[in-house]
Formats: sequence, C-alpha cells, structure tokens
Amino acid sequence: MQEPQPVAPLPAAQMAFSVPAACKVAGVGRTKLYEAIQSGALRARKNGAKNLILRDDLQQWLESLPTEKVIIPSTKRP
Repeated sequence: MQEPQPVAPLPAAQMAFSVPAACKVAGVGRTKLYEAIQSGALRARKNGAKNLILRDDLQQWLESLPTEKVIIPSTKRP
C-alpha cells in the first residue's frame, strides 16, 4: 500500500494582472481600463512592454467608482 502524497499548497492570490486579466477580473472593458490608466485614476506598472496592474490598485479603483441606484424593470405584464 502506498503512502498518501502530500498535498501541494494552493498558490497565493495573484498579485498583479495583465490588462486582459484585469478586465476579466473587474468586469470592465479594455477601453474603460485604458481610460482609467491614462487619466491617472488607475495606476499601471510596466514590465518591458507589458502593463501590469497590482491587485490593490485595481481594488482601489473599483471602490472609487461612483455608486448608482439600480432600477430593475418590472416583469409584470398589464
């Protein structure tokens, strides 16, 4: 009988995202993300030609977005 193999630890939470990954995680489009970077609202770092967005910077930017009351249309028919 074989001894059980040790379970590898789960990888740590991702610290930085590429622009496509940041868009996917944040649920926003590339244009909005690049606009936020250009305006200075979202900080991006460069690694060669690649833009990297730190998790904390992305979180802060998302939390800085204005809140709005969501109106859900009624599904009842007259």
